[in-house]
Amino acid sequence: MTASTDFLPFATGAGANVVSQALYAADTAVTNGFSSGIASSAKFNKVFRQASFVAAGVATWMANALNANIPDDGNLNNFVANLGLAVRAAATSGNFIADTGSVNALAGTSSPAPTALVAGMQVAIQIANTNTGAVTFNYAGLGVKNVLSEGNAVKAGQMVAGQIYLLMYDGTQWELLSVGLDVPASTAQAGIVILAANGDVVAGTDTGKAVTSQGVARAVQSGGYNYAADSGSANTITIALTPAPTAYSAGLVVEVKMNATNTGATTINVNGLGAKTVQFNGAALTAGQLVAGQIYSMVYDGTNFQVASPPSASVGRIMAAGELSPASGTAIKGFNVSSVTYSGAIVTVAYTNSIANPVPVVNGGDSGNGSSCQSAFWGSGSSNNSTGFSINFGVSGGGGSISKATFVTAGL
Repeated sequence: MTASTDFLPFATGAGANVVSQALYAADTAVTNGFSSGIASSAKFNKVFRQASFVAAGVATWMANALNANIPDDGNLNNFVANLGLAVRAAATSGNFIADTGSVNALAGTSSPAPTALVAGMQVAIQIANTNTGAVTFNYAGLGVKNVLSEGNAVKAGQMVAGQIYLLMYDGTQWELLSVGLDVPASTAQAGIVILAANGDVVAGTDTGKAVTSQGVARAVQSGGYNYAADSGSANTITIALTPAPTAYSAGLVVEVKMNATNTGATTINVNGLGAKTVQFNGAALTAGQLVAGQIYSMVYDGTNFQVASPPSASVGRIMAAGELSPASGTAIKGFNVSSVTYSGAIVTVAYTNSIANPVPVVNGGDSGNGSSCQSAFWGSGSSNNSTGFSINFGVSGGGGSISKATFVTAGL
């Protein structure tokens, strides 16, 4: 529909029969109205022209704002309704601007164009170029003014191409009142912040959401970031952490559930970053130190992974006086212990072994020389057989008493 109106101005022609403005303004009829009798047609036409001119002007503005016909049908309610619609339309579209400027220098005008900048005026502007720094705005050619955000210069990336922003003039500069609500925030751009659910944080795979302190705490409690089950074979540990580390770094801790018991020197490969030697106390592992089904903590020292939790072959057992520990018939790394007895400073362990040349270790002193030491080892020989051994925990010359001993095996 073409915008039009039935309200027309009266007596607007060049030779219209109307009195001059000076005569009309000086006429007492402007204040008191026409007296009874014959009125001058020129004066009467002047009155009609002023009234019809304003009515036609308002109706024409309404028609243009609504792009519709404003009829002279005597329906006052419809006229008032259309006037309200026209005002709302002007309020929402009359101050819209399509940016015609360049990067960081906004420019453009609205229709109708303002003749001056007035404090409190607002415009909605669709940005043509994402800003790379501080921004200025020249509205309708009325002068270049700074654009601020909360009193500060606009940051790079804060105004994004294609987005619409609301600006208000405060009498000196333009203040940015809004950001594009569909623009996600980042380290370089203001926008909305999407929070990751706790499950997302624990999974550790989302890279586009912010994390709360509670989410971090629960992720740490889950322990999942550094734990993985070994999918390799004996002596070749293979694990995949989630999220995957991009490189080895000193201090990296992994918790590994072993898939197979090692039979000698062992390596570990984390997320395909390359095989690294696994050590304990700075030395390559020996057979049986990592047992299938057990979990071990390993720390990367910049070159190798060090086993932080004691390897299985170094784990001991405390046995109290008179205690059959472990129970008769229970195997400890190849030893079936049948009894443990204490007599003064001497502890006697009776056992049968299921492997050749067992190497039992007891913390205490060597009965062979009576000296005090922390670890006494027996290799093959008279002190090592398939039925047991005795050790004197006393100092030089014997004596003293013992009530507890630690029985471990090494290298099995």
